[in-house]
Amino acid sequence: MFAPIRSIYALRPNAPIAVLLASAGVTAMFTATPFLIPELVDRFDVTTGRAGWISVVQVGVFAVATMVAGRRLPVAGSSLRWSVAAMVTVDVVSAIAPSFAVLLALRALAGAAAGAVTALVWADAMREPRRMGDLAVAGPATALVGALVFGLIGGAFGYGGIFVALAVVALPGVFLEAELAGLHGERRRRSRSRSNRLLLLGLFTLTAAGSSLFVFEAAIGRESGLSAGIIALGFSANAAGGLVGARRGMQVGHPGLWLASTGIGALLTVVPGGSALYLAGMTWWGFAFWMGLPGVMHMLSARSLEPGERAGDAQGWMAFGRAAGPLFGGFLVDGAAYTVLAVVASAGLGTAGGIVSGVQWGRGALPASDGRVAG
Repeated sequence: MFAPIRSIYALRPNAPIAVLLASAGVTAMFTATPFLIPELVDRFDVTTGRAGWISVVQVGVFAVATMVAGRRLPVAGSSLRWSVAAMVTVDVVSAIAPSFAVLLALRALAGAAAGAVTALVWADAMREPRRMGDLAVAGPATALVGALVFGLIGGAFGYGGIFVALAVVALPGVFLEAELAGLHGERRRRSRSRSNRLLLLGLFTLTAAGSSLFVFEAAIGRESGLSAGIIALGFSANAAGGLVGARRGMQVGHPGLWLASTGIGALLTVVPGGSALYLAGMTWWGFAFWMGLPGVMHMLSARSLEPGERAGDAQGWMAFGRAAGPLFGGFLVDGAAYTVLAVVASAGLGTAGGIVSGVQWGRGALPASDGRVAG
C-alpha cells in the first residue's frame, strides 16, 4: 500500500507530501468500498443492495462536508492534520463495529472527515496547475495498489482487516506538516458563472451514473463466475489506466469526449465473454475518466474569481453523485439485472460527457461577458 508513497518522494512533486498522503487516505477509503460490500453481506447477513448503503451514507456525508468545508474551513495545515486524525480514529473503531447500523453511523463520521480533507487538498491544488497534476496522479496510484491489497486483506481478515488497513494508510498524514496555498479565515466569494453550474451538474451526473455500477463490480463479478484474483486485477487495471490518464489529462482539448467514452468501458464489464472483456472495460473506464476529469477542473477554475473557488463544490457534487448512484444500482443488483444497470449507467456517463462538451462549445461561441465571470 505504501508503494505510491515511495514513488511520490522519488518524483519530487510540487504538492506537499502531506497533501498527497492525505489524499491517498481518502482514495483508499473509496477504493476499499467494492471489496467491503461482499464481506458485509457475509458478516451481517444483509442483501448486496443493503450492504451498498455503506457507500450511500459514507459518500453522502462526504458530499455535504466537502461543500461546507470548502466555504468555511480555513485552508491550513492544522485543519488538514486534524481531519486526517479523525479519519484514522473512525477507521480503527469501524473494524470492531458490533452491528451494521453502528457501522453505518461510523462511516458517516468517516465521510465527514474525508470530505474536509478533500476540500482542503483540492483548494490548495487548484491554485497551482502543477500541484493539481500531482494530486490527480496520487489518486489512481493509491487505487492501483489498494485494489490488490484490499482484495487480499478482505479474503484473509474480513471487513475488519480492511478498516485497519485504511487507518494505516492515512496515519502518516497526521504527523506531517503542510503549508497550504488556499485562503485563510476569510469568507470566500463565488462567481456567478452559469456555465460552471452546468459543469457541476455534469460532474454529478458522471459520478451518479458511474457509481451505480462501479461499487457493485466486485459483487457482480463474483456472481458472474469471475475469480477473486480477476476481480482484484480488474480494479487495479482501472487504477492503472487512471494513472496513465491523469498524467496526460491536463493536455487534452476535449474532456467531454473522454468522459462520454467511459460508458463503453462500463458496458464491457458486463458483456458475456469472460475475463478479457471485463479487464478491458475496467481499464478503459479508469483511463478515460482521468483523461477527462482534470480538464473539467481546469474549466471550472477558468471561470472562477479565484482558482480554488469551486474546489469544494466540485468534489461535493461528485460525492453527491457517488451517494445517489448506489441507491439506484442496489435495486437492480438485488434483482440480478446487471445488463440493464450497465446500459443505464453507460447512458448517464454519455450524458455527463455531453454536458461538458456543450459547455466547452458554448464558451467558445459566447465568451465571458463581464468582470464577475458570468459566462
